Amino acid sequence: MTRRRDLILFEGFLALLILIFIGASFHYSQKARLVPLVVGFFAFGLTLYQIIADILSRRPEKGDQGESSEAKYTPAILFALGCGVLMILFGYYGCMGIVLLGLTRFWFKESWWVSFAVTACLLVFSYILFNMIFGLVLSEGVIPSFVLSFFPE
Repeated sequence: MTRRRDLILFEGFLALLILIFIGASFHYSQKARLVPLVVGFFAFGLTLYQIIADILSRRPEKGDQGESSEAKYTPAILFALGCGVLMILFGYYGCMGIVLLGLTRFWFKESWWVSFAVTACLLVFSYILFNMIFGLVLSEGVIPSFVLSFFPE
């Protein structure tokens, strides 16, 4: 298969996956389905636009740039797996705090003060949005649940 055909097939699979997520969100309460529907329809529209643009495109295909696909995707795969492990261990807020702090400090090379400020603002925003507005309790994680089990309610 050509690279363009592979790309269009992947985009089609992505569009189908987004439609499945949109359909699944209809099983949520009215309040809880708002964000998944807005994000889902927007993502589906952009994916559909990209499929059409790739089908109609007359650009010549780029040749191999010399870098193997394994070398290109390994950091992204490791990042996704790391986030999954952090989410299981520390829950949503713990994972978000660790990842944001690490990214802003070491990837974007910001000062510690900026890193803590950005992380704190996004954590507060997430808490207000999900817990207070939508009333959702996000994943607590294994370690916080274990530690909290020692304290009486």
